[in-house]
Amino acid sequence: IIEEARKNGAAVIAIDPYKHETARRSDLHLQIKPGTDSALALGMMNGLIAEDLVDHAYIEQFVQDYQVLCERAQQFAPDKVEIITGIKKEQIIELARMYARTKPAVIRVGYGLQRHTNGGEIVRSIAFLPALVGAWKDVGGGFLLSNQDAYGINYEKLFRPDIYQGNPREINMIQIASALNDKTNPIHMMYVYNSNPASVAPDTNRVIQGLMRDDLFLVVHEQLMTETCKYADIVLPATTTLENLDIHTSYWHL
Repeated sequence: IIEEARKNGAAVIAIDPYKHETARRSDLHLQIKPGTDSALALGMMNGLIAEDLVDHAYIEQFVQDYQVLCERAQQFAPDKVEIITGIKKEQIIELARMYARTKPAVIRVGYGLQRHTNGGEIVRSIAFLPALVGAWKDVGGGFLLSNQDAYGINYEKLFRPDIYQGNPREINMIQIASALNDKTNPIHMMYVYNSNPASVAPDTNRVIQGLMRDDLFLVVHEQLMTETCKYADIVLPATTTLENLDIHTSYWHL
């Protein structure tokens, strides 16, 4: 689809520390330093505002605190952004101009840049760009992080509230260590599927300490012998997506 778009005149720019296949096939690859995407976004805003390439009508209607953003962007001149990101200032200026003048323009964000300590801020910073140039007005323009919900699945039909007994509590996965070691409101039974808390949940030692409790009955539904399986009372074999029919949402594909 991307190659077809390029044949029709579309430009593809890859911004990534790694020169992967998409980067090699792009019109321009900007090899940014990891974790500096916010600075690049602010550098582009600096250029957009300085050269008056923004959509004032769209900003007036939909953007709050635009002047505050302008003041922040002023602190990120191209010279400064080049030092931070490793991308030449001339490329930053040209990128901002190309982005503002291309209709429609879409920013496709991957799942790597938000996995930094400032990851949330990176995504927020990039998401400002389509608002400044009014890219949301164009069909096919704007900003896309995940296409998982791009299809019309009626999730209400998949839920079964009628089988709930009482009022079950919800526990965030990142707090499972504390929940498993909570003596005032203990968890006595745990059914694990599609996860491996002994390896992926924060505070690993306390997670394992909780999984080893004698009064916890642990069932793990898995395809592989994971770390969590080692602490299970029962391990149930699970099929892969290739072995059974199910409803699947998209994850980076069509």
